[in-house]
Amino acid sequence: MINLINLKTSDLNKFLVNEILKLKNSHWKKGLASQKKHFIRNVYKNDNHLLLYLNKNLCGYVLLRKRKCIYKKIALSYLHFDTFIIRKNFRNKKLALILMNFTNSIIKFNKTISILYCDKKLIKFYKKFNWRLANYKDFVIKIKKTDKKVIMIFK
Repeated sequence: MINLINLKTSDLNKFLVNEILKLKNSHWKKGLASQKKHFIRNVYKNDNHLLLYLNKNLCGYVLLRKRKCIYKKIALSYLHFDTFIIRKNFRNKKLALILMNFTNSIIKFNKTISILYCDKKLIKFYKKFNWRLANYKDFVIKIKKTDKKVIMIFK
């Protein structure tokens, strides 16, 4: 059975935070201490944690961080699409489709835009879910522009 949950950071208990950190560390192998340090520094109490469970196993996760930027000379709040992960042994089971559709519905519910930075090789994946390429020049936000990364937007 699939279960989707949207929780604010303030609603997470230690067990859930540890499950999220373990899942993230399964892909970005920096160690749990490093994952926890990053979480404490960068995740705020009103950020959204989208959890996908399959048969009571956490197998998917998205972090949407509430942030502010200037987009096309207008100050606005947006949801920074920070993390997207499906546990390795649960991939190729259409769970990414479910999690991305849930994520997009949360963005729409919040009546805002969302921005993500990704490797160029992931453009095709995100375009399937109505994300589109954006121009770095349209934004005033703290990011490092690189040749390997692109910025995408969902409205």
